[in-house]
Amino acid sequence: MTLWFIESNALQYMQGILDALYKVLRDDDAAIKNEAYFCLELMGKLHNPDNYIPLLLTKSDKGSLEIQEQAADDSEVEHREIRRRTLTIFSTTANTTKVNILIAFRYLLMGSSVLSEEQACIITQAVTSNDVVDSEAPEQLMALAQLIEVFQELLLRFGHIKKYEDTASGYEGETPLDFYLFFTLLDIQTCVDVKVTAEAQRVLDKLNACLTGSTTGLYTKHFLRSIADIKNVPLPVLKMLIKHGGPMLTKYTSNIVDIFLSYLHNVRYDVDARGQLAYLTTLNDFILESTQLGVSISAKQLEQIIVVIIVPNGRWHVGGAAHLFRKASLGCLSALLVQNLLPERLWCPDVDVETEEGRKEAGQAKELLTSVVDTWKNALDADDAELRAVVVKMAPFTMRLPMGTNEAADCMKELLLRLDDSNDILRTLAVESLHVVFADHHAGKLTKEVSQAFTPDALKDWTATLLLHMDDPNIELKEAACACLQKVSEINKDIVSSLARDVRSKHMTTRYIDRLLA
Repeated sequence: MTLWFIESNALQYMQGILDALYKVLRDDDAAIKNEAYFCLELMGKLHNPDNYIPLLLTKSDKGSLEIQEQAADDSEVEHREIRRRTLTIFSTTANTTKVNILIAFRYLLMGSSVLSEEQACIITQAVTSNDVVDSEAPEQLMALAQLIEVFQELLLRFGHIKKYEDTASGYEGETPLDFYLFFTLLDIQTCVDVKVTAEAQRVLDKLNACLTGSTTGLYTKHFLRSIADIKNVPLPVLKMLIKHGGPMLTKYTSNIVDIFLSYLHNVRYDVDARGQLAYLTTLNDFILESTQLGVSISAKQLEQIIVVIIVPNGRWHVGGAAHLFRKASLGCLSALLVQNLLPERLWCPDVDVETEEGRKEAGQAKELLTSVVDTWKNALDADDAELRAVVVKMAPFTMRLPMGTNEAADCMKELLLRLDDSNDILRTLAVESLHVVFADHHAGKLTKEVSQAFTPDALKDWTATLLLHMDDPNIELKEAACACLQKVSEINKDIVSSLARDVRSKHMTTRYIDRLLA
């Protein structure tokens, strides 16, 4: 009741009042907490924000956010920094106190009857600074999300950001206030607590609906501004931009790829690289979903992905971290091959080999192809059965690459060795992959150089190996081997029939042999 009577005269005691209220904001007694909330809201109603902002935040020299200008053709945005690191009370305060300050600030703003543009900028700069956002404390991030919800309503009320229906052609704000709130709400979703991420998403959806009339409008509006600083794009932000970017994602695919290249160009396995691994798995998902997302990665950037990310991390390195990177890298290669995203000009550039520059470019393309094939081939005998399975499934797509005849023969040899794998499922997968390779050869889908590896002598050796495993106790393997040999028979029936007759009496059952001879 005291605050009712002294009204604005409480200013000289405000610091002491706030200190007392901080202590009871999370009291076990709900009635006490509600009274504290009421006191804070009343103080916000009776006092100008200039009176309490200095007690909660340290004002920056400029006192306002740096306005970011967008080029007239929307092709370039000057993005100096996403969140300027400003000295605030949050810089040196313990997490528990930060939570109390955020809660108190929220109720002070709820009662506020005035908010100038300068005050709005100061508050935005403080509550979106790294000091308060970069935290692993769920309670703090929850309080921040709830504070932003109240603050954005205040910005709307005083016209610092405008509702969608208040403009003739959608929201075209003149300040980056909504961008800072948008980006911060995305950043809050780095929290592992699902309640926090759900709350941040709810507040973001509310901001989106108010400013754009949809749940994804801000993703389009602020897409380029969000990724302008490619070295400072948190993974949850990147994921949400990829998910909701729409036409902007198609337009700025190269910028997204640059972000992945920036984070993954130099991985050290002897330090904590979990963050980089998360970016690598996200790149895998991005490639897998590229068709549905409507994105097209240029040949130049595909080459960079292979050279900078896939080949270095796809090799064997000592340590568990290196193994995880190897699996993820080969997953990316699998996604590129399976979806046929690697254009032929990547391996066979249209250059004049009579010139020095043309010969150099052709040589680089050949080295690139060799590195891809070697990366795949060397992973066939990896210790991890899951990794071997991924690599074995890639075999038909790898064999379609324009490799040399000797390389193709080596690849077939390594693939046939998987028939002796310790894992029966993998053995069956290897036979099924061989079946596809033979079918591609028969249909003329392999290059001339690769097809030249399918000589009669090679077919004899491969057929003999398949006949041996067609007598395996594993029924699934028998069926797969028989089907594969039937496809080989379409290529050269004489070889298959001759070798099948020779081993017929040695097999446990003649059923599969008779099927081949029929």
